[in-house]
Amino acid sequence: MSTKTVLHLYPYLNTSCGVTNSIKLIVKNSLNYNHCILTFGGNAVNNFDKLCPVFNFERVYKVSLWAFLTDTARLIRICRSQKVDILHSHHRYFDLVSFVSSKFIRTKTITTVRSIVKGMKYFSYKSRTLIAVSNFVKDHLVDYFGKEDQNINVINNFFDEREAIIDKPSIEIRNELNLGKETLVFGSFGRIDFDEKSTDKLIEIFIRLTNLEQNVTLLLIGDGKDFEKAKILIGNSTNIILKSGQKNIHNYYNILNYYILPSVNEPFGNVLLEAGFHKIPIIANDCGGIPEILKNNGILFRKNDFVDLENIILKMVNEKIDSFMGVERFHKRILLEFSIKSKIYELEKLYDSK
Repeated sequence: MSTKTVLHLYPYLNTSCGVTNSIKLIVKNSLNYNHCILTFGGNAVNNFDKLCPVFNFERVYKVSLWAFLTDTARLIRICRSQKVDILHSHHRYFDLVSFVSSKFIRTKTITTVRSIVKGMKYFSYKSRTLIAVSNFVKDHLVDYFGKEDQNINVINNFFDEREAIIDKPSIEIRNELNLGKETLVFGSFGRIDFDEKSTDKLIEIFIRLTNLEQNVTLLLIGDGKDFEKAKILIGNSTNIILKSGQKNIHNYYNILNYYILPSVNEPFGNVLLEAGFHKIPIIANDCGGIPEILKNNGILFRKNDFVDLENIILKMVNEKIDSFMGVERFHKRILLEFSIKSKIYELEKLYDSK
């Protein structure tokens, strides 16, 4: 029997995007299938050059019915030329494009749901087989979109410890950022987004902390729609560093004393696995899928209560609390429950059932 081909669909492949990283891990580790990708661009497209074919379609039209029909026609052509067996969508838009395309070609569809969205119920998540990255996402699909429980498979995002390579000593990274050995570093990595990731709230907290005598710095690394706004908001603050997405983010985890996840919309949180693997104490918002993933292995601030977050940060600074009891527990849990090997096995089992 010939090896089946899976075409992954995602709008933009970006360095600081958790979905992009998840697709990359699937392509690298799902060796029983051929993989290829369809995207509209992004700064990480070249990262896939040696991994699999990438069909980089520049958007010709703005979002419209004509754009949708054009994308559907192009997808059908690719499926025929590449003999695609499974369309694996990682975004709601491509879920619909795949669903319509599958009516004209003998291609099966799977959609991984990685976000909490609302509206357009009739046009959303048409694939018969859905993957939810957490039970929180699954409950949303059932309660809001009315999807059948038996058609939803929970396969968490995963972590590959082989990717967590630290190739620069921490002192070198601290020197690069002009940070002293004694500087207490809080980090938050990923999409720079004021609405969903609360980057602005975090910046405002550390601007207020500027008046403290303690040597404290916030390190933000990522890209996103509010990157330039973040630069303006930071202004001349000397205790906040903002950098765009880095090729090897693990070098920067290595200098953190604490990791903060302030998102108000976080279905899973890949960064929890990254920070947890490096045994960094985590402070996170008690919302979405965060409690399900973190459990009792970090500090949760009250849901969307940024005054509570600020008080927790002040406590960490003033009392010099440099570790939590759950750090070692969470590290072990990541290796056991979120390993790349076990999750790829679950995914390929689902592919095989198609």
